Amino acid sequence: MNILYYVPHLTQKSGGIRQYAVGLLKTMAQLRTHTVYVLHNNHDPEIMNVIVSSDTLKHIPEKVGRERKWEKSIYKVTQGVHFLLEKGFHKNFRVLSFMDRICNKYNIDVVHAPFQNQPFSRKAKNIFTLHDVQEIHFPEYFTPEARETRARGWLNNIKRTDRIVVSYEHVKKDIIKYFSFEEEKIHVILLNMNNLWFSNYSNKDQTDTKELHGFNNFLLYPANTWQHKNHLRLLDAIAFLQRQEGIKINLVCTGNQNEHYQKIKSHIDNLGLDSQVKFLGIVSEKELFSLYHQSMGVVVPTTYEAGSFPLMESMMMRIPVVCSNVTSLPETIGNEEFIFDPLDISEITAKVKALWLDTEFRNRNIKNSKIMSDNLIHTNTLKRLEKLYTVI
Repeated sequence: MNILYYVPHLTQKSGGIRQYAVGLLKTMAQLRTHTVYVLHNNHDPEIMNVIVSSDTLKHIPEKVGRERKWEKSIYKVTQGVHFLLEKGFHKNFRVLSFMDRICNKYNIDVVHAPFQNQPFSRKAKNIFTLHDVQEIHFPEYFTPEARETRARGWLNNIKRTDRIVVSYEHVKKDIIKYFSFEEEKIHVILLNMNNLWFSNYSNKDQTDTKELHGFNNFLLYPANTWQHKNHLRLLDAIAFLQRQEGIKINLVCTGNQNEHYQKIKSHIDNLGLDSQVKFLGIVSEKELFSLYHQSMGVVVPTTYEAGSFPLMESMMMRIPVVCSNVTSLPETIGNEEFIFDPLDISEITAKVKALWLDTEFRNRNIKNSKIMSDNLIHTNTLKRLEKLYTVI
């Protein structure tokens, strides 16, 4: 079987989706009965490193894999035409798309995309990944236009796809409940966390990060500045500890700074936390690895997450971590001592304080991670992936 892995424009700004895509590609490199062609045009170093180090992955040249302007224009124009004609009498009407051209050239049997949007091929089977339907659970985080776009996009993809991949059962249940998709066509495949980016580094690769933030001690929150990441309540908790208990906690945040960052910055100014909180934006993987290991611990206060990479990364690297009690996070960390209600400032405050001051709390946390990490390593990713390609 020839498989097209579709990751044309992946970058660090993609956040957790990039980590997922790289981890999945590492697993696909272990397939021995299939040929995997990777369509990737912007030469992300992690993606390219996986391709170069594998003898089973084949990189589609950029001059072939880049969508031509006229193809893109025709695709947009003919989407509506396709729909109208196929609903009428012209069932055989077809205009070859960009994806069809690629599939023809490489005799592709299956197109697999690790994210929620992709151009579908009429020449091959299609698999796409639905990471979450957050807008259904937290509509207030989205404009009416964004909610409509996401709902129409998911529905359109679901109608055209042959299989959907999710990481967690709760996402599968959402797809069945809200989109009436057949249960047997949804495959739950959680990545093996040994395949993530941090496996490329060891303690000898650490660099001194103090020049980045200026703190001797700090807590870390690596996340893009989306509203659901809940930076504002975390800042409120840090401000409370400073004002009410005289405990000065330093916080370092990394990740892409989107439009919500301005609101976060204003909140920092209003709370007077400029000297305690540093937003570094996107940092290199080596710098992020160093930040993890030089921090006192990691806080994950998100209000919604299909699965949290910062949580899993912390556990795998034995960094003390506390997290919110939403979706899959409590099951991942496996101990109520280390979770909190992300909407309750007092609960966030208590866990942050313990993480900062209580050595025994951190030691228990690390011990818990050693126990629970086994669930993140033995996920049968390769076996589940092979089954997906067998049944499609």
